[in-house]
Amino acid sequence: MVYLLFFCSGVSALIYQVTWVRAFTTVFGTTVASASLVVAVFMLGLGVGAFVAGAWSDRRHTTGVRHLHDYAVLEFTIAVLATGVTLLVPHLDGGATALSTYTQGPDGWFELSFWSHLARVGISVLVVGPVTIAMGATLTVLVRHLVHKAPATSPALSLLYAVNTVGAAGGAFLTDYTLVPHLG
Repeated sequence: MVYLLFFCSGVSALIYQVTWVRAFTTVFGTTVASASLVVAVFMLGLGVGAFVAGAWSDRRHTTGVRHLHDYAVLEFTIAVLATGVTLLVPHLDGGATALSTYTQGPDGWFELSFWSHLARVGISVLVVGPVTIAMGATLTVLVRHLVHKAPATSPALSLLYAVNTVGAAGGAFLTDYTLVPHLG
């Protein structure tokens, strides 16, 4: 059951990521830098969440059952925060536009100023950061759960990561080839 849940977690995480990258194009524009920023913040949040959850989980729990409770709380938190992000992003364009200033580069072209880039990073971190931190914590919490049931060298840990990765690939494929074309 844990594997099925984590497969679904992988699917939903990449549905969120692909959708948010597309949604942020209305806020920051359709540039490689804008898409890269959202993906970078997404990955940063996953890493921070995994790191923080590892330290927190090791201090807090000695039994695997409690880890499953924490996993459920994290998934509920992700659902609530992701819904908030999805509803908030379309309304950020005015604020991002107001924070955007341009400077003339040495080649004569106008480019986004350093402070505007910094503002975009800040917006991305504030909006996407909390939910991705919770997403990053899920793998760590489930690994701690499985370690209590089997040795750390058990194939169960590799299988957990593999199932989540397959789910993530499926979520990305599903979003680009089914959800966005048919649902918008």
